[in-house]
Amino acid sequence: MVESQELLYTHHFSISHLEWNHLRPLHVSPRIVLSGGAGGFLQDTNEIVIRLKGGGAFGSGDHPTTRLSLAAIDAARDLTGDMWGRLGGAALDVGTGTGVLAIASVLLGMPRALGVDLDPLSCREACANVRLNGLQERIQIIAGSMGVVRPGKFELLMANLRPPTLCAMMPTFETVSRQGAIWVLSGFRTGEAESLKLRLPPGYGCVYAKTSLDWGAMVIKSAIGP
Repeated sequence: MVESQELLYTHHFSISHLEWNHLRPLHVSPRIVLSGGAGGFLQDTNEIVIRLKGGGAFGSGDHPTTRLSLAAIDAARDLTGDMWGRLGGAALDVGTGTGVLAIASVLLGMPRALGVDLDPLSCREACANVRLNGLQERIQIIAGSMGVVRPGKFELLMANLRPPTLCAMMPTFETVSRQGAIWVLSGFRTGEAESLKLRLPPGYGCVYAKTSLDWGAMVIKSAIGP
């Protein structure tokens, strides 16, 4: 439970906001708290705290799509029940940025995660955040394209990218996913959600959706497999 927070006025993404300071501990879902390293809060037993250093990489928690993605990962944890984090399971964070989604997936119980990003600077920041959260043994960060990812390996795939990129990469997403995999997709405007669903591979469907400030996120599940 948050004991104290500070209000912050910002003008991000062409919208003015008066909100809790995201550098202070901030609940973004029932189980996930983002922290810029500041103290002053009491952690409930069912909460996880993700600590992030400030930097130039996208995904520090101040963009709606990052918060929506984290809430979707939390929801996916409930949707999969006992299958979440099964023996040998792994998560893939495509365009990892700060590494926040990979960190969230592991803190919520995935055995391990891989973060991939084309930007070496983002990968350095992600590695620093992985160390900050003590997850060096469970999360690997790689600078490069999806060509470095092995097929059929991941039961959770996360991608916070714009729709043209998401659509272009869906065949690759399907290739690297296990049967019955869960996808957490964000980076699209609310008006782009339906056209994005139409591009899903056969057998994949939306099982959760949430919007904020004209941005959206969804959880996609394959009807095939577990």
